[in-house]
Formats: sequence, structure tokens, C-alpha cells
Amino acid sequence: MKKISILLVSLVMAFLLIGMTSLAGANATPEIREVAPCLQEKYVQGMVYRCEAYGLKASSDTSAKVLTKLTVGTTVHVLNLVKKGNVEWCYVEAAVNGVEYSGYIQRKNLMITDEVFLAFEESREDVSAYAEPEESTESTEESTEGTEESSEGTDESQTDTSEESQENSDESTEESEEESSEEVDPYEDIYQFPESYQEALKALKDKHPNWVFVPFYTNVDWEYAVSQEMVGVRSLIQDSYKDSWKKAPYGSGWSYASESAVRYFMDPRNWLQDNTIFQFEQLTYNASYHNAAATQSILKGSFMEGLIEGYVITYPYTLNAIGAEIGVSPFHLASRLLQEQGRYGTSELISGTYPGYENLYNYFNFGAAGQTRQQIVENGLKKARAMKWTNRYDSLYGGSQLLADGYIRKGQDTLYLQKYDVDNSYYGMFSHQYMQNVGAAAAESKSMYKGYVNAGIIEGLFAFKIPVYLNMPKTASPSPDIAITETQIHVDNQASEPIFAELLVTTNYAVDLEYRWLLYSYETECWEELAAWDSQKQQITITNLKSGDYLLQGEVRVVGSNNAESVVCGMNYVNEKYKEEGTDDEVDSDHQDDISFAKPVEEAGEKYASYQGLDFYLDQEGFKRCYSEAGEPIVNQFACDGEFTYYFQLDGTCMRNRLTYHPDGEHILYFDEYGHEVFSNFANVKVTMEGAAVDDYCFFDVYGFLYVNVITYDQTGTKLYYANEYGVMEHGKWFRFSDDAKWADGSAFDRAGGDYGYAMEDCSLMTNQYTYDTNGNLCYMQGNGVAKYN
Repeated sequence: MKKISILLVSLVMAFLLIGMTSLAGANATPEIREVAPCLQEKYVQGMVYRCEAYGLKASSDTSAKVLTKLTVGTTVHVLNLVKKGNVEWCYVEAAVNGVEYSGYIQRKNLMITDEVFLAFEESREDVSAYAEPEESTESTEESTEGTEESSEGTDESQTDTSEESQENSDESTEESEEESSEEVDPYEDIYQFPESYQEALKALKDKHPNWVFVPFYTNVDWEYAVSQEMVGVRSLIQDSYKDSWKKAPYGSGWSYASESAVRYFMDPRNWLQDNTIFQFEQLTYNASYHNAAATQSILKGSFMEGLIEGYVITYPYTLNAIGAEIGVSPFHLASRLLQEQGRYGTSELISGTYPGYENLYNYFNFGAAGQTRQQIVENGLKKARAMKWTNRYDSLYGGSQLLADGYIRKGQDTLYLQKYDVDNSYYGMFSHQYMQNVGAAAAESKSMYKGYVNAGIIEGLFAFKIPVYLNMPKTASPSPDIAITETQIHVDNQASEPIFAELLVTTNYAVDLEYRWLLYSYETECWEELAAWDSQKQQITITNLKSGDYLLQGEVRVVGSNNAESVVCGMNYVNEKYKEEGTDDEVDSDHQDDISFAKPVEEAGEKYASYQGLDFYLDQEGFKRCYSEAGEPIVNQFACDGEFTYYFQLDGTCMRNRLTYHPDGEHILYFDEYGHEVFSNFANVKVTMEGAAVDDYCFFDVYGFLYVNVITYDQTGTKLYYANEYGVMEHGKWFRFSDDAKWADGSAFDRAGGDYGYAMEDCSLMTNQYTYDTNGNLCYMQGNGVAKYN
């Protein structure tokens, strides 16, 4: 069996800490007298805590140069505990965007649950051995950005013991003796979370007072994160789920997960209960409760309950020993194995008898991917061969080590982050995911919870690192089982104002709904938003319309969902007060101003840009508005804020999530969820020009015009796409090229060999390979995406 020499680790650690310079910008070699014994013996992780972001210091001084910013929840490797004056610091390693740094962070800003380290802190009497000599600390220049400043009026020479300002500061206030004696608010950690998290977390805190909750600020937009999880095969779900959870078949018992399923599993607020919150626990080892008996309770009733085949040791004992040696929770290892191999362990990946791959084992399913069972098994066993996992123990140990080195020690140190890669420490984001199963983290969490309950330590010190995204919905994303089954629109008083309209909605569960109203004028050929999404807008009153033909559209969605149902009705409206005298239907031009819903500039919100004589504002509802220098609202026209182009509607807000015609009346444009006109890029279109909900991918050229009947390559020139006669990218099916199809440069498209192509789930065309069509006929997909038959 593999053994790690504590003596060797100690020597290497001592050498590194004495001789290394801080990475990526440190300007001084840290002098550390002695490495704390507990840190010589094991790998200890911590989380940045009690701040929004912490400036990692080049030396143990609050005025030292900031090497990088670490957002709250960032994982660090604790290398040593040092003391300067009355302040304790930890010397740590951390990574941001793949760049590694080593520097100092105050101990009070680290959440550490490693009980060996905590016991060392509590028991030590003399900390002078770990004190950093005053004369050894080189003075460092203060960073102009992100350096924690002392409170206004405080003598800078006293920064080690003075109270620092908490407001807008990277570091939390250092408590004085008087402050430390005051009663601590039990919800202190919870107040760092958005309001939509707090109620559930407070309920957990009331039941489990020792539990600590740490927000992990991803700095990623929620909608962008969801869209990235929908890319390719990142998110799969078992075929046993209902259709609402699935998007399309994938293969071998799996389907592509629907967007609503991804939203549901990815939204942390859906999992703030006793048995599912453990997907946010740091997956490190603690000896007092990580024992073989507790591990066995997780594996009870499975093929791993007893002896390992061919050995005289049990799975629980082995996993506990491996976890202790590499510093990883054996509960996590046991739960992961159950998730990967099931309760009966019948997979060929651990049989050792698969033809051509005898005596190879892959317990953790590393590299086991593919659309068919054969592909999955053989790819996984190829990985086992490369790793030399030629017996069961080597596979268990080697897989655990890969999990620790490749994920847990690289920032992805929770079940959630191993599925949803929104940590930017290493590898970038989204692509480095251990599993494709959208429900894996929630399922494994329940096994972890069971282990802690059976061990009798569920009331121990647990720290949960819970992601927070930018621009999250007000409430948690609903289950895909929740559906709007029927929507009707009811309109009264079309013949005179005011007009009353109401949405009549039926759902399969009692849920909270929100509504939006839009109006289309056939005269202006423009849509305007009468009422933005609001739970109080089931009914609407419309006034100040001039005579004409309109479409009134009502939309409804479950609160927290992005999938809206819509219904449209036509209105032929005649308003007597807008008729000119002596006519029946002409509109009095004196009343044109009455139909503008644009806000005056005083109510426009905060100005964020000025460009070419126009001022741009962002109001409290998140709408962008534009005004002339004289303060007049810009409506029914395009405008650029210097970075993006918008179209400002009749009510003064920018058009969002909408297709619309270019003023030439021929070409179609698209404005994304932020109101930006899309140029030279793909877009996920959610609403048609008529207002119907869709989920289409389209491409808009350098002028912002929709590609129609166009074959084009992506920006890398490697993948081929086809936008059909409706401007929609074909995906996940066989299709016929239109007779009018052409290349993006306008040249003719040669369909020599056939008329059909196949688009993958990511919309790219299958090229340069053989495949079978829906009738089982062999064909060759040529470089232009056209299927050719012999």
C-alpha cells in the first residue's frame, strides 16, 4: 500500500516555508521561525470568512502590499500560523484564475474546521516560536487598490491593535476586549447572504447552533451560469425522470437535462435543508467522527458493506484509512462510490473481467464518458490502464488521490462545486466538472448526512460554503414538475377607456406567479412593455390609447423560473377623445404626447454613461433609459452608450429579449436580456416576434442581421452551423438543407451527394465521419455537413 512519509513531508514543508518567495508578485521573502507541528503532519484547508473580499498580504501587516483579492468563501491551503504583536496571521497558499499566490491573512478571517489544527490552537501555551520577528518583516509599499485602511482618525502606527472600519472594508473589525465580551448575534454569519437565503439558514441555525454558513461569492451572473451548464453534455439526467426534467435523449439511460431542471438543481436555495445542505460542506478529514463504523453505516446494504474481493480488509476500513492519509472525508469517498457504482456494484468498470481490459478497475469512473455503454466502459478502463489501476485497492486509493489533488485541493472542495464548476481558482470555469449528473450533489449529500447522523455528531462544528450568484431570481428556482397548465386573457371595455385586462391562470401546484403585459401597435409596428414582471400585476388598467388596432399580450411564469407562458388577444380600439372633429378614425396630433409612458429624467435612476449628446440611466427596476441633453426621453429609436446599442421603446425602456425588424423592414435584429443589440455572435432567443416563448439559437452578423438559410463556421473556424429558413440553428436532429441555402459570404452552397445533414445538440453539424441515418443506412457526413451515400 502507498504510504506518505510524515518525515519527508515535514522536511519538504520546512524547506519550502524557509526558502520560498511569495508567488505572483510578493516582494519579500517571508521569515517564519517554525512550522506549526499540526501543519507538518497534514494538509489543512480554510475558507475566507467574515468579509466580502480579503486582500492577501505580502507580509503580516495590515498596511502591507495586497497580492490579490480573495472573495469570501475562497479556499486556501494553510501553511503556517504566525503572530505579530497581538495579531495572529496564517501564511497560506491560494489561487485566482490559475495563478498561485502565497501570503498572509488574519486568522480571524479564516474559517477552519480541521480539529487537529483547532486542538493545537487551543492547547498551545507558548506561541513565541511561531511569532514573526519585527525586524524580519520588510516594509512594503501600500497597494493603491484593495488595501485595508484603518478607521478615520486612527494612528497608522497602531494598525495591529486598532479597530478597523467594517463598512466597505476587506477585513472585518478586530474586536477590542470590551467588544469581545458582548453577546454575539447567532445569525452573524447568515447576514452576509442575500435575503432570499436567510430564512432557511436561520431555521438550520436554530436547529444546529454549531453550524456555520459561509457565502461563496462566485461573481458570476446567474443567467450566464445556467446557460454555460446547458452547453454540450455538461448536464445530464437519468431517463427515469419525467419529461419536464429532460430536454432530449442522450444515450445509455441518460438524457440532456432541461433548462428548468438545471436551474432547480443548480440554485443553492433549493437545498438548504438538513439532509441536502451537506453538498456545501468542505470535504476534509476529521478523525473524531470520520471512523470506519460511521463509514460502514453509509455503505450498509451495498456490495461495499464487507470485505473487498480478494482482500482481508473491508471497504469501510479501507476508505477510512485512505481518507485519513490524504486528508479527505471518507464519508465523501463512500457516498461518491455509491453514486458511481450503485448498491450492487455490477458495472464492468470494476469487474476486472471486461474483454481486452482484464484486471483493470475504475471505481470512481474517471474518464468513463460516452453515448453508449460500450464507449463509457472502454473509455473508463483506458483511464484505469493509463493510471495502472490493476487491482481494487490501487483503484480505490488512486481514484481518491485524483479526487483530492484534482478537485478538493483545487478549490472544488464541495460536492456542489464538483458538479457546478463556478470556482475560478484553477482550470477556469464550467469545464472542469467531475460529473454530468445534475442531481448527483443532492443525492450524495443525503448519504453524507446519514453518515453524520449515525456517527452521532450531527451537532458538531460544520462549515458550509454556499455559492451566491449575481442577479439571482428573487426566489428559488421551481421544480420542473411545477407547470402552468392553462392561460387565458380576459379584456373588458374595448369600446371606451379605461380598458381592464386580466390573466386567468391554472397551475398543477399552488405556487407564486408573476405577470407581465405588452402591447403591440400596428401603426408603429412596435411592442411596448406596459408592466414589467410583478406578482401584483395579474390585472392591468390601460388608459390614454389612441384609436387603432393592437395586440395585447399577457405573460405569466412561476416565480424563480425563466420559462413564461403567454397569451395574445387582438383589440380594435376606438377612443372618442382622440378623434378629430368631423371624422370617424383620424387621430388628433395634439394628443400624440399623451401616449408616451416614458418617465421624466428626475425619475430615471442613476446615470451611468454619456455618449454623443445623450445621457444613459439605470433605474431601480433594472431598466436602462436614455435622455437628450435637455432631459427629453428618447423613445422609439436606437441609441448607443459608447459600448452597446439599444432600442428604446415607447415607454422609454430598452427592448430586451426581443426580435424586431430593422427600420429597413426586411432584416431582423435581436436585443438580449441586457438590451444589447447582438452583433457577430450567437444568441439564445427566448421569445418570437409575436411574443411566443421559444428556446432557439440564432446567429446575427456584423450588422446585427439575423442569418437565414446560411451555413457558417464559428469564430474558431472549426465548427459548422446551419441557420434554417426561419433563422433558427438546427440542433439535435436530421434536417434537409433549404434550396436557397448559401454560405455566409453569399456564395452558393454545393449540396453534392445529398440534401440532408445532422445537427448535434450544440447546434454544430456532424462532419467528416461515418454515421447511420434514421433508417439505419450508412452514410458519410462530408466536410460541408451534407450526408453522402455510396
